[in-house]
Amino acid sequence: GEGRRIVEGLEVEELKIPKSWHPKEQVIRYLETLFNADENVGYVTDCWQNENGKNLPQKGCWDRTAGQLIEELSKLTNDDIGAVFGDYNPEVGAWIRFNPLDGQGVKNSNVTDYRYALVESDSVDIATQNALIRELELPVAALVYSGGKSVHAIVRVDAADAAEYRRRVEYLYSVCKKNGLTVDEQNKNPSRLSRLPGVLRGGNKQYLLDTNIGKKNWADWYEWVESVNDDLPDLENLAELDFNNLPPLSEPLIDGVLRKEHKMLIAGPSKAGKSFALIQLCAAIAEGRQWLGFPCARGRVMYVNLELDRASCRFTYITR
Repeated sequence: GEGRRIVEGLEVEELKIPKSWHPKEQVIRYLETLFNADENVGYVTDCWQNENGKNLPQKGCWDRTAGQLIEELSKLTNDDIGAVFGDYNPEVGAWIRFNPLDGQGVKNSNVTDYRYALVESDSVDIATQNALIRELELPVAALVYSGGKSVHAIVRVDAADAAEYRRRVEYLYSVCKKNGLTVDEQNKNPSRLSRLPGVLRGGNKQYLLDTNIGKKNWADWYEWVESVNDDLPDLENLAELDFNNLPPLSEPLIDGVLRKEHKMLIAGPSKAGKSFALIQLCAAIAEGRQWLGFPCARGRVMYVNLELDRASCRFTYITR
């Protein structure tokens, strides 16, 4: 079922980022949506520059729970979330890890629940990314505008362990890719950083666009994807077909009757000789002879009879 085509006739609308906002409310809503109160949250407000001058996040902090962060944010009399998370560079922004941690570090081994995966893509424009995520009905817990070239969808995968997490992320990414949303493959690990809503990045808002959209959970989404189609090939428009350059037909198997890779059904009343006709056909193809007067190409044959037992099948062939 991987790589299914779902989206047709996509309707795209521009993102609506409000001019006024309340960063404190943005962060609290995000934390309440993704975490339980007693779960440790990893976040980063400090960055460093590599040899190319690119600003990259440091390891950050992981010592407080979602409940503690929400409580401290709630006590703020303004929207200075730096008083809780630490000051950040407004030209660079800030990050948060979307899966809960054990409070001992930020490695994949420190993740306590393989709950979410990150879907991020800059292969198409932001408005199209947003539309595709919604059209695919991804089970998104939080949808965040990164303040840059992408939106970040925190998708429920609800995996039991690391192995199942990898399998589900691969399936998720394959469905996205098939439908025009090529996902950044570097985002597969469960301790990955995503953009923290409620902060500025180069004059743009890292903004929480929505929460709890699409299907309710992974199981519902997976069932829906599998039911959308049954891996039939993509539709072809006859108006685009070059009738002067048609593909070659398959070679005949039964001359004038059946071509290779095609199917044939023989129907008739009881005792009309259907079984014997098929046995004759097997012999004709195996030896490259005629069947009912039609020349047959020689080839390998497997005869499956779910009605007659072995002895009756042989007896029928011999007595006829």
